[in-house]
Amino acid sequence: MKRISGMVVMVLALAGLALGVAGASGASRTKQCAASFTESRSAAQLTVSGDTCANARHVADKAGAVAPLGCIKLVDKKTGRLGFRKPCAQAGYRCTAVGVRKSLTLHVTCTRPGRVVRFTY
Repeated sequence: MKRISGMVVMVLALAGLALGVAGASGASRTKQCAASFTESRSAAQLTVSGDTCANARHVADKAGAVAPLGCIKLVDKKTGRLGFRKPCAQAGYRCTAVGVRKSLTLHVTCTRPGRVVRFTY
């Protein structure tokens, strides 16, 4: 009898772990967020995983600000080429960027354990 009840407890424990893992992975799905509107250039195509849209907008606004407060630096005023300050940490996130279209646009990724914010600037 002890052996059967022990097996039942083991099966229930494994089922609980499987449900917990499935629930945790579902909570960190990537979702689209509306970027905050400003009349100047700002973040666009904002996505977040593992955090709220409000926090993602906050991180994007901080990282998308011009240096020294933010991470964006203008490399060439004549052509409009952008650069990204390295290292860049904003609101507890570590941010990196890749320049596209001759660095006129930046694809920015900000990470924190279990959380990712991505946007285009």
